[in-house]
Amino acid sequence: MPVVLSQPPGREWNWNQLELGFLGFYFLAAGLIFNLSYRRSRSGVLRQQLKWLTGGTLAGSLPFTLLYIVPYIFDAATLPWMQFSALSLVLIPLCFGYAIIRYRLMDVDIIFKRGLAYTAATAAVAAVYFGLVALIAQIFHEQTTGSVGGMIAIVVAAFLFISAVPGRHPSAAGPILLSRSPRLPPHPD
Repeated sequence: MPVVLSQPPGREWNWNQLELGFLGFYFLAAGLIFNLSYRRSRSGVLRQQLKWLTGGTLAGSLPFTLLYIVPYIFDAATLPWMQFSALSLVLIPLCFGYAIIRYRLMDVDIIFKRGLAYTAATAAVAAVYFGLVALIAQIFHEQTTGSVGGMIAIVVAAFLFISAVPGRHPSAAGPILLSRSPRLPPHPD
């Protein structure tokens, strides 16, 4: 059975209002879930991590929700200063980044090493491809006049083929770069 949204007579739905309403709702729901997890956690490091996640999410989303989204949903006149409340959203990634770096929220060194390995593998595949194209052009003394999109598609296909080989890392440096470093003790509070 299809869902029918009822609306006041003479008024059509503004989908932008509905979209921003859901955005504000999910911002606040995320902040409340972080707060609930913070209150239930027993570990000191976990509490510190969740404190920063909760604070950043609520400090970033509450001003934007209350000063911009709520008036916009109820068709209040949006004043130019209300748009500056969107600047508070920058607090969300800043607090997440602080929690990641200060309290080792994620294993950043492993993620960085894996990204470095994939970047090196992509560069190696691209270098081999363009080297072969130049070599073939030199052998046959012809100018290479292929479309850039076609060349990029071939490079991506070659990369996907190489990474799909079972039991192999994307680059020769993969096993070295992806090896786990010893875990450091948690940062003091």
